[in-house]
Amino acid sequence: MYRSKKGYEIFTPFKSEGQQVYLVNRGWTSNYSDHPFKAPEGKHLIEGIISPFNKYGLNLSKVETEKSFPVVVQELTHSSASKLLGNNLSIEEIVIQLSAASKGSFEPIWGPTELKAPRHWGYAAQWLGLALVLLILYFYFGYKEPSKQ
Repeated sequence: MYRSKKGYEIFTPFKSEGQQVYLVNRGWTSNYSDHPFKAPEGKHLIEGIISPFNKYGLNLSKVETEKSFPVVVQELTHSSASKLLGNNLSIEEIVIQLSAASKGSFEPIWGPTELKAPRHWGYAAQWLGLALVLLILYFYFGYKEPSKQ
């Protein structure tokens, strides 16, 4: 589900000139009438963001798929992708998030994380303030004269 629509996040194997095999995340589509699994043919220069191959999706059942590509799965991990591609291909442990301007891309649902310095300074100030309050309360209650009740 994305923007209240059901659809697919499309992953396609890509073999580089150096013969390494990568999975390319081509983006998300809700268009069922087209064949979104069909990749552009021929040689292509791809552009995108490289990210570690973490698991994609959420597996709500323990059913293992034994099909080969193209296949619809709820969750994609490195081991399941390797199994689906076959034993003769060894895929790299990174995923290329294809840029929106590349041929064969769909709607990208990822974005680079930008944590700028002011955000870090804000977190630092917040934790410093909490530590100071804790220190003040420690001394206040630690050295307070006990009440004579």
